[in-house]
Amino acid sequence: QCNVHVKTDPKVLLDFAETHKKGHLILHPEVPNEHIFAAVKRLGPKRVGVGSTRFIRDRLDELAQNQPGTAVGIATESNFVRELTDTYRDTLNVMNILRNVCACVHMRTRPESLISALEALQNDQLKGTSYLVELDPDLRSAAKEALERSLSLKSRAFDLDWQ
Repeated sequence: QCNVHVKTDPKVLLDFAETHKKGHLILHPEVPNEHIFAAVKRLGPKRVGVGSTRFIRDRLDELAQNQPGTAVGIATESNFVRELTDTYRDTLNVMNILRNVCACVHMRTRPESLISALEALQNDQLKGTSYLVELDPDLRSAAKEALERSLSLKSRAFDLDWQ
């Protein structure tokens, strides 16, 4: 588990719930279960969500559309929360509730390292490493197609303003 997520202080979650009685919490799945249960007990299951990146974005989209102005405390990697704060600044009050935890170095992907990893995957250079993920044969074709589409974008990736 990543130390960014497991260092979540349950007091911070409960303080958020006390301060923002109509707020929502979105927690990364690696937040310890006992902390999640404490937040659910305080806010209720409809106001505490647990999920990874796609879930977090989808939940924020839903809240921005249906409950603009809502306070949303997020417990996950700080660079990601900073991006979300900027993205939703006109519709939600997004807050990083893991203030005293360092950023997760594994979540700072640069274009060069992403392309290198995708090319290694494409060229079967990951066999025998801990990075290899075995896919069900039914998914293999779709995964390969997605990989090839990602690699076809590499010439454009360096033109983007990566931060």
